[in-house]
Amino acid sequence: MLVHPNFDPVALQLGPIAVRWYGLMYLLAFVLFVWLGKLRARRNLLRLAGEPPRLPRQLEETLAALLATTEGSATADLGRGLRAVREYDEVALERGPVRFGPWRIETEREGLKVRTWRPGDRLAGRTKKIQDVFVDAKIPRSQRHEWPLVVERDSDEVVAVPGLVEAPGVKAVRE
Repeated sequence: MLVHPNFDPVALQLGPIAVRWYGLMYLLAFVLFVWLGKLRARRNLLRLAGEPPRLPRQLEETLAALLATTEGSATADLGRGLRAVREYDEVALERGPVRFGPWRIETEREGLKVRTWRPGDRLAGRTKKIQDVFVDAKIPRSQRHEWPLVVERDSDEVVAVPGLVEAPGVKAVRE
């Protein structure tokens, strides 16, 4: 037969206030939780301080998307004049302006990429379609799919059409 001790659940009595043993255990557990949490946080911060800095998340995602496949070729603008070029199973980092056909495009803005026209494209913040820009400039239909557009990487909105619609911070020269 198991005998349980018969002890008083009140650890401390101060007038009408009674402090029970289980209340003290909750308090002790909370204090230990806070102390151990601070200890682990301090250790993790010290460990992170010894690691080399990581790339910004958007840059990591851009590179991961570029390296996800080895089929064909692809280019990713990494900002500040740096781009990664993947051709089949090789990746190279290039610095300087983007070359797109006869165009040399330079920008100081980050988060831009160069691509060709797609039906339905519109200028960023405007209602005018790129097709209307081409028609107004008398660009032949056969050349529209070869004309470069500077677009925002995230929203895919057209910022500039080299030679037709200029944007601050984007410089395009036809060579």
